[in-house]
Amino acid sequence: MFSCISGIALRYWLRLGLVADRMTEPTPPETPRERLVHEFKNHLSIIVGFCEVLLRELPENDVKRADVAEIQRAALAALALLPQLPGRVAAADV
Repeated sequence: MFSCISGIALRYWLRLGLVADRMTEPTPPETPRERLVHEFKNHLSIIVGFCEVLLRELPENDVKRADVAEIQRAALAALALLPQLPGRVAAADV
C-alpha cells in the first residue's frame, strides 16, 4: 500500500495522524475533500521522497543540500496543513 512513500513521509504522516498505524485494506476516497487530500499526499510524498534521495546522495559540503532541505521542510509543512483543509471542497476546486 505505501511502497512508493518514503520512510520519512510515512513516519511524519503517522505522527500527524494522517494514516493509521496499522495498514489496512485501502478504501478509495469518496468525498471531494478526501480525493483532494489523497492527491496532495501523493504529490507531496514524491517531493519528500526525492528530497530524501538527493540528501543521501549529495556530499555533505554540497551547496545544493540547503536548498533540497528547504524544499523537504516545505513539503513536510504542507503535509502538516492537510488536516486543516476545509470540511467541504467545492466541485470547482477539485
